[in-house]
Amino acid sequence: MTEIKMHGCGNTFVLIDEYNGELIKNTEKKNYVIKVADKNNVDGVLFLTKSDEADIGMQFYDRDGTKETMCGNGIRCFTRYAFDKGYIKNNARILTGDGIKKVELSEGVVSVNMGAARYFKQIDYYYFAFTGVPHIVIFVDKLNKKEAFERGRKLRYDKTLCSLLGHKEGININFVKKLSKNELKILTYEVGVENLTKACGTGSTAATFISSKVKNCTFPMKVHNIGGLLTINKKNNELILSGNAEYF
Repeated sequence: MTEIKMHGCGNTFVLIDEYNGELIKNTEKKNYVIKVADKNNVDGVLFLTKSDEADIGMQFYDRDGTKETMCGNGIRCFTRYAFDKGYIKNNARILTGDGIKKVELSEGVVSVNMGAARYFKQIDYYYFAFTGVPHIVIFVDKLNKKEAFERGRKLRYDKTLCSLLGHKEGININFVKKLSKNELKILTYEVGVENLTKACGTGSTAATFISSKVKNCTFPMKVHNIGGLLTINKKNNELILSGNAEYF
């Protein structure tokens, strides 16, 4: 099958188009994803399918073959490709594991309505929110990749912490530095990739939501990831994630 390579803010994916072609059985997708992700050295794999509930359907798998409910950078790449192929028009609705997400394209920028952040909770100096997948935010004065990797890996496997938050499978860990009331810098250790990624859309969304609650930050907010800039705005109670989506 054709493997389309894309990235959103440096977060890399292979997209598999199943819209009109042969479908890979769900029971075979884990092994398929591991092979494809390893061959292309990407963070995850997207599957594009038809949907009876929305304009189109998306499945997302981490590079280790774990099926996830949502991916903020992934869905923007998915949207760009589906629009370019003529499968969807602007202002489309995409069915994900976290429900239907509304997307829009404007002058090269793809925006996705991530919905409301859920299950906010504080445990000591860890802040938790669910933005399609589970995230912990830790505020720091300095960002260091080596320290973020080591600490993120340890916390991701912390059974006590993960059980307390109801996600025994592990939680993504975000280290966040506040630059101003409208600007953050972030490093994210992602479950399923088991490394720092160049960007995390759901993590950046969680970081802005939590920063608005505990750091007096206001929307819209810019989030500086390793791979570039993401912008998150708030409309009513819903969070809108915007950024690039490119082929490579």
